Amino acid sequence: MSDRAPSITGQIRERIELSRTKRALAHEIEDLIRQKAALGAQLQILRGQIEQSGLDDEDPAVAERNQRFFEAFVDREVYRVSREENGRFSTLVVDVRDRVPDWFGGFLASTVRVSDLSVRQGQHRFWIFLHGAGSLGRRLFIQRLAANFAVAVQHHAKHPDVAWGGASFPRDGTDAGSLLTQAVDRRERLPIDGEINAFAQVSPRASRFGERVAVLQPPVGAVVDDEDRSDPRRIIRALHEATLSGQSGELIVRSGRAVGRVYVYRSKIAWAHCSMRRTSLADYLVQSCGADADEVRFAFNQCRKNGGNFAETLIEYGTFTRPDMRRVLLAHLRRHLELLLRLDHPEILFLPQSRVYQSDLLFPLSTLLSAAPARAQLISALRAKVNAS
Repeated sequence: MSDRAPSITGQIRERIELSRTKRALAHEIEDLIRQKAALGAQLQILRGQIEQSGLDDEDPAVAERNQRFFEAFVDREVYRVSREENGRFSTLVVDVRDRVPDWFGGFLASTVRVSDLSVRQGQHRFWIFLHGAGSLGRRLFIQRLAANFAVAVQHHAKHPDVAWGGASFPRDGTDAGSLLTQAVDRRERLPIDGEINAFAQVSPRASRFGERVAVLQPPVGAVVDDEDRSDPRRIIRALHEATLSGQSGELIVRSGRAVGRVYVYRSKIAWAHCSMRRTSLADYLVQSCGADADEVRFAFNQCRKNGGNFAETLIEYGTFTRPDMRRVLLAHLRRHLELLLRLDHPEILFLPQSRVYQSDLLFPLSTLLSAAPARAQLISALRAKVNAS
C-alpha cells in the first residue's frame, strides 16, 4: 500500500495540473478570439478609409461592399446606442457632382473627428457617421465642413458642386435603412461661402395639429411702455460699483413683484436674470437657437445631479462650440439685463459671495450694455432728464 500511495497522489497532481493548463489555454483562446474580432473590425474600417481615398472607386463591387459595411456599422451602433440613456448619433451623405477631386476624400477624413467615420461609396458618394451627435451637432458639423470646404476650394482652385443630407437617431429613425434613406431625401447644396446659420432666430416646430409653425421670439412676461420706464442709471451705477469692487457676489434688484439678479464673478458678469422674462436659458436654446430639446434636457438633468455648469456641460457634450455658446449667452443675458434696467423705483442690494464659478464664460459689463435696446433706453432716459431740467 505504501508503494502505491505516492503513485496515486502523483496521478491526482498531474490531473490537477492538466486541468489548470486546459483552463489557461481556454482563456488564451478566448482572448485570441476577441483580439481577432477587434482586428477584423479595425481592418474593415481601414479598408473603408483606403477605398474612400480613391482606390478602385469606379469598381461597382467596391461601392456595394462599402455600402454594406456602412449599413452594418450603423446597425451595430443602433443596437449599442439604443441601450444607453439618451443615446444619439447622426448619419450624413455627401454627394459630389461630376468627377470627385483627388483631395476630397482626404479632406473629409481630416474634417471628421477621431470618433467619427467616413466611407466612400462609388465615384460620387460619401457616407459619414457622427458619434454622439444629435440634430444640432449634425448642423454644427456641416457648418465646420462648409467653412473648411471654402478654404479647400480656394487652395485647390477647384469648386466641385457638393450636396449633403443628414438624419439623427432616434429622432429621424431607429434603423440603418430609414436613417440612410432620410439622409439622401434631405440633400441640399453645400454653400461655397460656408455660411450655415446653426442658430436661426426662426425655429420650425411641429404643432399638435401637425402643422409647421415658427417661434419668432421667446415670450416676455411683461411689456413696459416708454413712458413708464424708470431711470436706469441707478442700476447701471450699482453694477459698475459691483464690478469695480473686485468682489464676487449677487446684485439683487427688486421692484414690486419683479426681481432681477445679476451674479458678478471676478469683476465680470456670469449671469443675469429678470423675473419679467419667463424664458429660461434652456427654453431659449430650444426655441430661438434650434437646439435639440432632448440634448438640452439631458444636459440640464445631469447638471442637477452633479452640480455642473449648464453651459459648460453643453459644450462638453458637443451640442455647442465654445464660441457659439458665448454668442448665445451674450444674447440671452442682454435680454434679461434690458428688462432689469426697466424696473421702476428699484430697491438695490449687493450680497458678497465666496463661491467658485466653474466657467470662463464671463462678460464685461460694457459688452452687455452695448446692446442696442439697452443703449437706446439709456439715451432716451438721459434726454428726458435733460429736457426736464
